Amino acid sequence: MFARCRCSHSRTDVLFAGVSVGVSVLTLVAISLERYYAICHPLTSRRWQTRSHAYRIIAAVWVLALTAMIPIAVYQKLPRLRNGGHKCTEIWADPTLEKAYTIFLDLVLLVIPLSLMLIAYGWITYTLWRGIQLEIRNAQEMTSLKKLSEQEYDTKPGPPNGRADPLTLNCRTRRSLDKRYYMRHSNAEKNLVAKKRVIKMLFVVVLEFFICWTPLYALQTWIVYDYAGAVSQVSRTAMSFIHLLSYVSSCCNPITYCFMNRTFRQGFLAAFGCCRRRRAARYSSRRTDVSYMTSQRTGAHAQPRSESDDWFTTLICVCD
Repeated sequence: MFARCRCSHSRTDVLFAGVSVGVSVLTLVAISLERYYAICHPLTSRRWQTRSHAYRIIAAVWVLALTAMIPIAVYQKLPRLRNGGHKCTEIWADPTLEKAYTIFLDLVLLVIPLSLMLIAYGWITYTLWRGIQLEIRNAQEMTSLKKLSEQEYDTKPGPPNGRADPLTLNCRTRRSLDKRYYMRHSNAEKNLVAKKRVIKMLFVVVLEFFICWTPLYALQTWIVYDYAGAVSQVSRTAMSFIHLLSYVSSCCNPITYCFMNRTFRQGFLAAFGCCRRRRAARYSSRRTDVSYMTSQRTGAHAQPRSESDDWFTTLICVCD
């Protein structure tokens, strides 16, 4: 009776361990797709990327992970060992079903997620790279325009005729051009640095996922198809290291986001109620700057972004 209760408890542990792995992988896929739509299709995605949409995605991730891991709990058995004891382990009545389920997990938790992440982050990298090239061309055009304007307004003062003399106009124009050039050049440099940092972060995330999860799924598939060969070729220490490597993936992602993205750090602190005043002041000043710059271009006051937009920007962490 005690052995059966212990096996039932172990069955629950195995189920939730598998569900946690599935949730971790599917969450990475969901984040990559959200980032793709937010960066590559920003205008259309802002209409449906809301807080309620994020809740639905989270619920779908958990349901899919739980559904995929149910067979692991169903096929947990309690066989009797040679020494008279019992051990709760996974036993399939049909080896073909076990192999098919192993391939299913390889596809759902490794091949398909890795392919989707590569495609999504590849398009994001391409879009950001095009933006970088555009920023460089704009900076070069601004430099040429500044030099041309300095030559055009470099005139000598004429006789007074009731208007402002050309020297005064020259000084004012140069001052205005220098100010606009400095603001645009500074913003262009910040955008270039932010986009390059995002590209590096995306590359690191995909590389971490591949390094941490590929050995485990390869080993499990090898064991199912050739148990004797896998056990003879792979030592227990190597198996333990491979399993430990899969847990490292969950530890690496927060560290990667924290050190490579300032928006993630701000959102992490905001989630725990830390530095709310500082975050509110920073977002308020950011809104004011955006509204002021937009009003200068359109001649009207820009509407501030909604709370859901700020929350989603913090969630997806697409910029620094």
